Amino acid sequence: MMEELVIKAIKLKKQYSSVSQRITALKEIDIEIKRGEFVALMGPSGAGKTTFLNLIGCLDKPTSGILNILGSNTIGFNEEKLNRIRAEKIGFVFEDFFLISSLNSLENVQLPLLFAGNYKCKNKDKAKDLLKKMGLSHRLSHYPNELSGGELQRVAVARALVNNPDILLADEPTGNLDTRNAHGLFKLFRNLNQEEGLTIVVATHNVKLAYLADRVIHLNDGKIVQDERLVRQDGR
Repeated sequence: MMEELVIKAIKLKKQYSSVSQRITALKEIDIEIKRGEFVALMGPSGAGKTTFLNLIGCLDKPTSGILNILGSNTIGFNEEKLNRIRAEKIGFVFEDFFLISSLNSLENVQLPLLFAGNYKCKNKDKAKDLLKKMGLSHRLSHYPNELSGGELQRVAVARALVNNPDILLADEPTGNLDTRNAHGLFKLFRNLNQEEGLTIVVATHNVKLAYLADRVIHLNDGKIVQDERLVRQDGR
C-alpha cells in the first residue's frame, strides 16, 4: 500500500513584483511529503523557507505550478476554500507567538474553534486537555504578559493543535526561545509526530534541532539544494 502524500508540489514557483523589479522567491520547487513525516527546512535568510511554508499553508498563492494539499490541488481555490483548509486541516506556529494580549491562555487556545465553527463543550475541554499536555494546567487563566517565552510558545502550539490538524507548520518557532526551551519545543514536536502521527514541517536556522527531524531539506536562492532522509536510532 502506497503511503499517503499530504503535500505534493510540482514546479511550484512564487514571484513578487513591484514597480521597479520582480523577485523570484521560489524557483519551480518539486517536493513530496508523506503523512507522518517530520521535516525540517534549512537555509539562509532569503532562501525561500517562509515563502514555501506560506504556500503549503495556503496563506499565499503560487505564481505557477501545482500544489496538492491532502489530496486536493489548491491552485485556483477561492478564498473560502483556502480559509476552510487553513481552519480545519493546518495548524500554524510562528516565531512571534501572536497571542491575543487581552485573552488568557485557555481563551487563546479556544480562539480557532470560533473561526472554524466548532465552539462546543467537548472542544472547550480539548483546549484544557491540550494545555495540560503542554504542562500548563496551572497557567489556564494567565495572560500572555504573565508567561515566560517557553510557556507562550507552548500555548501557541496548543492553539495550533486544537482543531485536530493534519499538518503542523512552524516558522522559526524557537527564534525567541533560549536553548533549553528551544530543545524542549522540538522534543514536543518529536513526541507529537511519533505518538500521534502528526505531519510536521518546521523552518529553522538551528542545525542541531533540525537534525532531530526525519528529513532535512536545504533551500538556497529559492531552490532545493539537498534533501536528506535521516536514519534515527529508533529505526525511523
